[in-house]
Amino acid sequence: MIASAQMLPTTRRRQFQPTPFDARKRVNVPLRRLPKIRSGTTLLSIEELKSSLSLLDEGERICLTNADDHCNIIRYTNLSKSMKYIRQARSYERIIVLVELTDFRRKDNKKPIHDFLHQINQYLQVSSIILVCRNDRAYSSDEKYLDMPMKINCEKLVGIYNDYRSASAALQKVIDEGTYSEDGSLTTVNPKEKSLKNVHQNFIEHLCTRAYRSILMAMPYNSLEAKRQMLNEIRSRYRYGLNEPANINLFNRTYDSQDAINWYTRSDCVYKIINEALRIEDIRALYIYRYFIMDLCECLKKMTVETRKKFNTPFVCYRGSRMKLEEVQNLCIDTLVSTNGFWSTSRDLDVAMAFAGIDSNTGMFSNEHPIDTLQTTIFEIHVNFDRSPNLIVADINDLSAFPSENEFLFDLGTTFIVTGKIYDEQKRVWNIQLNSSSEIDTFDQDYDSYVSHRLLHSNGSMLYGNLLAGALGEHQEAVEYFQNLLRFLPVDDENRPNIHSELGRAYGLMGKYDEAKRYFRIALKSLNNNQPKPNFDYASTLFNLGMLYSELRDPLRAIRCYRRVLTVYHSFFPENHMEVTKVLSRLAIDLCKIGQYQEASDLVTKAETPISGEVFLTNPQTQLFFTRGLLYKASGNWIQALQYLHQALEFREKWSHKSHRFTAAICYEIALLYAEQDDQIELALLYAQRSLDIRCVRKSPNKIDEQESVELVNQLLQRNRSNL
Repeated sequence: MIASAQMLPTTRRRQFQPTPFDARKRVNVPLRRLPKIRSGTTLLSIEELKSSLSLLDEGERICLTNADDHCNIIRYTNLSKSMKYIRQARSYERIIVLVELTDFRRKDNKKPIHDFLHQINQYLQVSSIILVCRNDRAYSSDEKYLDMPMKINCEKLVGIYNDYRSASAALQKVIDEGTYSEDGSLTTVNPKEKSLKNVHQNFIEHLCTRAYRSILMAMPYNSLEAKRQMLNEIRSRYRYGLNEPANINLFNRTYDSQDAINWYTRSDCVYKIINEALRIEDIRALYIYRYFIMDLCECLKKMTVETRKKFNTPFVCYRGSRMKLEEVQNLCIDTLVSTNGFWSTSRDLDVAMAFAGIDSNTGMFSNEHPIDTLQTTIFEIHVNFDRSPNLIVADINDLSAFPSENEFLFDLGTTFIVTGKIYDEQKRVWNIQLNSSSEIDTFDQDYDSYVSHRLLHSNGSMLYGNLLAGALGEHQEAVEYFQNLLRFLPVDDENRPNIHSELGRAYGLMGKYDEAKRYFRIALKSLNNNQPKPNFDYASTLFNLGMLYSELRDPLRAIRCYRRVLTVYHSFFPENHMEVTKVLSRLAIDLCKIGQYQEASDLVTKAETPISGEVFLTNPQTQLFFTRGLLYKASGNWIQALQYLHQALEFREKWSHKSHRFTAAICYEIALLYAEQDDQIELALLYAQRSLDIRCVRKSPNKIDEQESVELVNQLLQRNRSNL
């Protein structure tokens, strides 16, 4: 199944007729029951009609063509419920809001509609707003409404309509514009530099995806529970689709892991939803669809062995696509790019041209599609197994449901280097040449080694939840994940204490400190009863408890926990082990808080040696730079303190999301240092404001942190005004 199926050959197109939108009865569904992965477009329909929709004839309803294939359709019957959804929308969602009212003026005591429109207009996830008002028949079109003051403050308002035919046409156009402009299958890794040495922040997502996949491979991904989660997610999205439930039920009855490639090529449902979910680069998609994704990865690995035997010399594949101009512009010569999903290509150029919508007779874009603002692109991919020994790409022609397409399928996260780019003005087609690349294989192998190391002392299920709460900051989701694990484990399962420990950590990050302590006590008691002497799990729980005390600004108790952890670790880890280094860096920070600077300095020196130059998913180098900065600050060395704090900030931004709470702490300390210099107030204000913004967005459970940032920003604003 090549490309994104934007311009399918005739044999693979499905014909649809416009259907009444209100035939789908998905109304006021609680948030917890909605699909967890809402990739693509979400159509949020809000209906405040006094008459029942069932009493309206078809001409008085919104009618759309193939909406279920292109949208997550969610309906509410009042504005307040819809606002609850918008507030919690994922950052990657594209939301089209359709509001249907009986009376535009709303003479009752309800909130004026223009206030609501202005409010939702401010959310980045909301792309378009369409308003239908049935009772305002005095207006034959929407021009008079569009001249109203609300239009000034609501640039996302497409139009206000008093008939469903016009509203349906406008809505269909907005949906199509989004649907056919989202190739999104490539991510630029280093858009400006040839060398990868100094561009970690540009390809950390690629490495993280690889690490998460390794973790999922260590989980029981082919379990009945994994299958149930995947099918429930798909059914939640396609519950009222016209054709998909039959495919889902057939998959449930007949799927076998050896059939993953065939299912990927034959089922619009599986193909579309898997790649669409992967494009948003949310690891929850990898987890929820792990049952199928991991099978497909394994099948591709096996098929690659056969493909290497068949093609022992370089060969070329092609891919046809329709892309946004911005995406094409980012594909500069020598740019390293990574696939966000599984990448379908063909050895047959004519097939790729068909998928790009190019007429095989004229070689030009057929322009038959209603959206003609996109760039027609043909990728020419040169594959050389000798130069890319770790490349995974398989000739799947024998397993494909469409063998005439001569399909080659590249693995998730495959990297290429852009080696050529030419625009054919006569045919209006971009020709882009890619070469398979092994340039970041070393980094991939480092991450594989890191994950393998972590899995020596944990299992995939635990490590996934740990990263969910820590690296991603999804604390509530981590709690639900671990609570779900507890429900399925026997009461005497050896992993239960570790789950209690992780629940304690997650609750601590949420600011629910009493709950956190309770779960830590349960974990420590269970580990004491089950083990003759303290082990790694016991020490890990103590470490998490120490971090909780540090969060509560109780450094003495935190220090006692860390020292006990080191005692346990030293019994089975060498001095230069990464886990020991992690504890030393945390211990040094809390020693600084109580003025024990010399011991903190000694610990940092001890910890710096073994990790110098190494790369880890959760890098302790950040803590060490941060502690060094605090030590130099305490000694009055302003320049050195700033140097180390800026290094800490650089590392944190490379190896974690930029709104991490620790990033806020580093920015706050940098702001304090700049604030000591009268000529650096603007810089101090910049970092103080950034610290405050993060703490407000992340809603730090420790309100003291947020209050400190507020006070510092206010002080700096006052000083800045005084200097003017």
